[in-house]
Amino acid sequence: GLVKFVSKYTTQKNHSRLFSYLNKALTINSLMSFALSAFFFYFPQYISEGLLSNSKLTPYMPYFGGLLLVNGFLVLADQSIRGLQEVKSSTLINTFVRLPLKIVLTVGLFSFGFGLEAYIVAEIVGGFLALFLLSRLVVRRLPSPYLFLFKTSNGEEKRFRLNLLFTNTLLALQPYGDSF
Repeated sequence: GLVKFVSKYTTQKNHSRLFSYLNKALTINSLMSFALSAFFFYFPQYISEGLLSNSKLTPYMPYFGGLLLVNGFLVLADQSIRGLQEVKSSTLINTFVRLPLKIVLTVGLFSFGFGLEAYIVAEIVGGFLALFLLSRLVVRRLPSPYLFLFKTSNGEEKRFRLNLLFTNTLLALQPYGDSF
């Protein structure tokens, strides 16, 4: 919903609704990302052995938790930039900055004898750089100084949120349709 509502509220110059929507998205993303990544940090054995049935992944689970945390905020910044009509900037940062950095770091770390950690660390570092650049761009492109406002969701936001929840749930369950 960030692309839709950031664009809409920016065009309408409804700054209070824009900041409220961004703050709600940031709060929900923060709570979910920190909770899920903490699960990867504190219960790596349960995830690797209990859920994935592969004990070889246990040492990598904290890395995946860090990756989850970075990517959660990266998606938030990227979708906000797209809502602010800066698709070109988002594409440039993700394609010509983040991707080459990941490739160089992965190759470099592999050459020093790192295994899967090389790719995960490269992904995290590339994500941090892209997150920094996109976040900086978001703050610069916002129509006025950023305010921490919270307003209740209007009917359109609630309907859109429920439609996305329903659609994404169906998409997530689609591969398991034959089992049901």
